[in-house]
Amino acid sequence: MDIVNDSLLGIENFIRFGMDGPTRYDDLGEKYIRLYGALNATYIQQQAILNLHRISNTPDLTLAEGKVNALSIRDARHKLGAHSVDYENRQTSQTESFVPVRFSLGGMRCEYFNNSTLSSSSIDLSAALLEHLSLMNDMYFSIYEKFAKTIYKPNQAKYEELIDELSDGKVFRSGGIVIRNANGDRVLVTSFVGA
Repeated sequence: MDIVNDSLLGIENFIRFGMDGPTRYDDLGEKYIRLYGALNATYIQQQAILNLHRISNTPDLTLAEGKVNALSIRDARHKLGAHSVDYENRQTSQTESFVPVRFSLGGMRCEYFNNSTLSSSSIDLSAALLEHLSLMNDMYFSIYEKFAKTIYKPNQAKYEELIDELSDGKVFRSGGIVIRNANGDRVLVTSFVGA
């Protein structure tokens, strides 16, 4: 749980400031370290969530692993943040190397060059991080539900209370608002109409 939360702090900072960071200097070294840090923070968080999934015996671990492995941020992490010089392409069984395009580093976009095939690619880090966080939230909710079901099996009322709170979080995540009165009754606002 500590790893999930600590890595989220790094990811949130990157989302807020991008590769440029909160500094007033245009420093290439900081851009590289922020890029590599964000890529590895997502990987660490994914591994921690998968570990919680396994520990809690939450169903469909193989499906969850497949979804995590399909994340674009994970692919970028493998190519740029971990195996830049020895990336094994599973489709071709070839070893490839990748390098970020230096002049493109900034904001939330990163272009990178495959030294083996001489092709270039890019990643929209904002979209990739949103995809990552959405999946991590879904998996975390499943794990939380499994833990609650196991721990509060003899206390169905407590389990239902926790799941009710969990559903509030899902509404918040979708951009809605949950209002509770003094009796605990909920009013859900799930969409807004502009005037």
